[in-house]
Amino acid sequence: MCIKNKLGRPIMFEEGDDDFIRFKNYKNTQRIPIVIYADFECILNHKQPDKFIQSCKKPKTHITHLHKLMSYGFYVKVDYNIIPKKLIKKFEIPRTVVIYRGKNAAKKFMNSMISIGNKIHDIYKTNLPIKKLTLKEEKHFQKAKVCEKCLLSFKDNNLLKVRDHCHITGNYRRCICVKCNFQLTSPSFVPIFFHNLTYDSHFIIRELGCNDKDIHVIPNSSEKYISFSKEIAPKFNIKFVDTYRFMAEKLSKLANNLSEDKLRFRETIKVFSTKVLDLVTRKGVFPYEYVDSWCKLDDTFLPSKLEFYSSLSDENITDDDYIHAKNVWKVFNIKTLGEYSDLYLKTDVVILADVFENFRDLCLSTLELDPAHYMTAPGFAYDCMLKYTKIELERLKCPNMLLFIENSIRGGITQSTKRFAKANIPNIEGLNYNSNEPITWLTYLDCVNLYGKSMLTELPFKILNGLMT
Repeated sequence: MCIKNKLGRPIMFEEGDDDFIRFKNYKNTQRIPIVIYADFECILNHKQPDKFIQSCKKPKTHITHLHKLMSYGFYVKVDYNIIPKKLIKKFEIPRTVVIYRGKNAAKKFMNSMISIGNKIHDIYKTNLPIKKLTLKEEKHFQKAKVCEKCLLSFKDNNLLKVRDHCHITGNYRRCICVKCNFQLTSPSFVPIFFHNLTYDSHFIIRELGCNDKDIHVIPNSSEKYISFSKEIAPKFNIKFVDTYRFMAEKLSKLANNLSEDKLRFRETIKVFSTKVLDLVTRKGVFPYEYVDSWCKLDDTFLPSKLEFYSSLSDENITDDDYIHAKNVWKVFNIKTLGEYSDLYLKTDVVILADVFENFRDLCLSTLELDPAHYMTAPGFAYDCMLKYTKIELERLKCPNMLLFIENSIRGGITQSTKRFAKANIPNIEGLNYNSNEPITWLTYLDCVNLYGKSMLTELPFKILNGLMT
């Protein structure tokens, strides 16, 4: 082993550990009752190239603007089927979109998230005893023979069945086994969703050190992060999650996917009247590069269409987009560009809420898993696979077996080799048919996506003992 492979100490699962990988995250089948959707807006200050960059013969970096955070908006989405409205009112949690525009926006945003996070933590600490079951509920419990979560038989698996209830309301929920009941606790974090957190995180990271509480980061690189969280109470965090890692599309396109049915904009309808629904359920436009200073926000007119040009995409908005912007300015009786910015931010936040809430509803109804528990689509899909297939994947406990499988992986150079082939077919003009040889035909096959085809085949799930003999 040491001769063929690099030196290293293998860390494998030991005897006594669970020999199989199976779906275990039954807590993720519960909907997180309170989540937050947020977004930022920036002023783009024009930046002169640094002397160092100017001295480079062929600079790879061209600094054109400095992004200064000018405003934030957030919306606390509460599932009132789980959390009573009186608790939300008692703890003074905002029930509409909160918009702030001004200095120190990042610091104020972090303070708001910590404050609201602590209030949500207090709600989750509510621990009411189970209410007396109705005759229908008690009959349901007594009749149950399998756990409603893991679907294991109580009798065959020697499992104790219990009455699962919501500790916030005291309502009976279902009949489950004692193992699943230990998992179905209140969430230990509050997810805060941004669309394209990679950008917004640059403003948040600087404020994570506001106190001495722990910070947990899952990095993608030294400057980009998959997710990060801030401890605000013992074993309770606010977690920043990127919805783009679930839906890798522009928010405008995601909004268009919902626009056919206006009733799917449930959060938008709560914030805006139905009269302006056509205006606010569409992704707006904003002259980012025009707003290069705070004084521009005091403009009492909508900038011309040319001012909506983006040097990043090297394109301008369409005539239809500009007409839409003018309609928004008129219908909402906007006085300044700052007010237009606030409305633009407000609609972005509620559209994001509607897009991701529809995604959560779909996943919970079809897959019975809430993506709000996860940080990326691959992690979510992995649990979906385990839950849907009910597969039990055997763990590798032998270093030799691991090396055998790794050394069997094939890949690398791909080439197409043209070989000479001759057909032997009777009655074909120009072809010298040989009756002494078998009849042979030629066919041309152009097969693309060989990797995808191989992924459609069945995958191994268990290691045979005689595989290496």
